[in-house]
Amino acid sequence: MNSDLDYILFKTEQNYIKNVLGNEPWIKVFDYLYDEDENRENNIVFHCGIIKHDAFEKALDNPRDWEIYPNKGFPGCTIYGLIEDNEVIYDRFGGTEAEPLIFIRYYRGFRDSYPEISEEFRFFHNLYHDLEKNQFLKLDESGYPTSVIRFENNAVLIHLKEIRQFLAIKEAYLVLFFEYIRSSKIDISHLTYIQKESQYRDKNTAYSMLVHKNHHSPKYQTKSSIRGKKLILPYHKSKSDFWPYDEAKYSVCKTFIIGENTDGEPITFTCDPDKLANYFGANPNAPNYLTPVYFERDILVKYYANPDQYSVEDSYLRCGDSWGLKMDNHHEDVVIVYLGDLSSLPAKEQDYWKVYNIPPKRSLSGTSFGRNILGIPSDPQDKALKFKLRYEQLNKQWKINYGWYLFRPLSPRDDHLWNNLRVPLNNTQAEFDHQILALTKILIDSLNESELKKYIEDYSKDMKGIKKLSIFLNQQNFKDHQNDIELLMNIQSIRSTGVAHLKGSKYEKITDRLQLLNTNLQKEFSDLLKQATIFLDKLISHLGFVQSIQEAEESDDWVSEEEFLRGLDHVED
Repeated sequence: MNSDLDYILFKTEQNYIKNVLGNEPWIKVFDYLYDEDENRENNIVFHCGIIKHDAFEKALDNPRDWEIYPNKGFPGCTIYGLIEDNEVIYDRFGGTEAEPLIFIRYYRGFRDSYPEISEEFRFFHNLYHDLEKNQFLKLDESGYPTSVIRFENNAVLIHLKEIRQFLAIKEAYLVLFFEYIRSSKIDISHLTYIQKESQYRDKNTAYSMLVHKNHHSPKYQTKSSIRGKKLILPYHKSKSDFWPYDEAKYSVCKTFIIGENTDGEPITFTCDPDKLANYFGANPNAPNYLTPVYFERDILVKYYANPDQYSVEDSYLRCGDSWGLKMDNHHEDVVIVYLGDLSSLPAKEQDYWKVYNIPPKRSLSGTSFGRNILGIPSDPQDKALKFKLRYEQLNKQWKINYGWYLFRPLSPRDDHLWNNLRVPLNNTQAEFDHQILALTKILIDSLNESELKKYIEDYSKDMKGIKKLSIFLNQQNFKDHQNDIELLMNIQSIRSTGVAHLKGSKYEKITDRLQLLNTNLQKEFSDLLKQATIFLDKLISHLGFVQSIQEAEESDDWVSEEEFLRGLDHVED
């Protein structure tokens, strides 16, 4: 009997409304539920509206009178005054007392109804609609998504933080409207008047409850309802974390290790450019803006693993159009960044970089020293970056010479292979296999076989791409290319026997023949890249492209990498 009584008196719901509703991380701003069995019928409605600060007292004074209903809030005309003196005025929200946060789109049964979020709210947070999961996301400075709006069956839920930020800048409150209606076979003749009708009010909540005999249904003799409102308050504007109250988010500058003292303890300093020395006399006792800061190369794993979000380029790390970082990524064990440049990273990224920060262990690469210090054009030192540069140079010149590309462009679904091609970041088989797969697709699978076969008189359908290239090079009088063709065949064999299929005796034979040692896979792949780059260089020279390089070398502003490295003992090759 007590459970039946608690059901019609909403004992559980009253506790939820008083102590939980509006305090959850996710706020249910719209919902409609209906269920029925042979003994009970249950209806639940949640809705919401936005009101100004000075309207909240009036709103709580009338808990059963909602300022906006689920089917209202659309643009329309309102008539003021007597009908004969009617003044028709356009109203963006159709004359409601509250602005809608949720619009219920209704098409009179011709199309399905659905909830839609206020455009103002979506634009305010610049939300992205993830159609696949039907949710709205907010992307931070590094592109990390945070779910802000979710749709769950009939319900719409919005993250509380973003609601309160919006209310803070808008200077408004959000009113949550709720109503529970229940019909049952429970006898209420023993209930007192106070139990049948009650009111509740605190500073943010108001509702009324009614329990009475059901005169409209022969099936259920009792009907009860609880109907009311709950206010969601805004943050204080200064705590909203929105411009112009968000300066702290962008002005955070962490400290990084820049050296070691005589006891081997790290020396740290802030990356704040305003506190660093420069070549114009600022902060003479502080470290220079161009102080090299060192990081383990594993720091790049995160960025390589998310090519849709990041791009690891020659001397540059890019995060969409949000931020970028100059770096020296031409060593195979460290990444070097100038201290002052680290301030360009968002605070979360600075925290990530601090984890990989190590004391100085080597000089700038010859590439970075030449470009940044001496102002000399310099090729990348990193094997993968140099390979990519020669690959693009060759393909461009090949198109000029022959009218077609030697390497067909990768499909968008394979772009990640190009972006991720690198000297393995660690000495694991998985890293090696992934890079072999990428190199094979870029260097061999991309060969333009349809064009190459046009130059082959004795063409057969079972002729592979490498064979076609070999015949073509013979016809073009390309000298001494057998070692290069063998290189391509070896790379293809490694992929075929150990990456595309389960590793077995064939893979062991090819690795033994090529002397690929499991203990030094990084170096072995680096050597493959170096040999592949030499092959591309030879093709470029054969095309006459070397002439443009020779002309540049003869100019006054060109010094080869080898030339200036020989004269700089303190610069490491």
